[in-house]
Amino acid sequence: MAVNDKYSVIIYKDSDGYWVAKYPDLISCIGVGETKQEALAEAEINKAVWIQDAIDNDEKLPPIIITKRGKNGEPLFSIETYDEW
Repeated sequence: MAVNDKYSVIIYKDSDGYWVAKYPDLISCIGVGETKQEALAEAEINKAVWIQDAIDNDEKLPPIIITKRGKNGEPLFSIETYDEW
């Protein structure tokens, strides 16, 4: 799995009725669309550009936070990790 696939995405409907897909670990990395699929597709493109730009500029990528959740959805623990690229 590439680092590009490890960041969590949050998808929600905004107050104007549009779907928003947001990568909270990647500043300002979002996609917006009339459907969930459109928002996610746009966000995926923006994520790839965001990560490539960071690599091209020798910037360290944000940590990937992995959260293990219990049966009720409550977080049990989180691990912060960095991928080498």
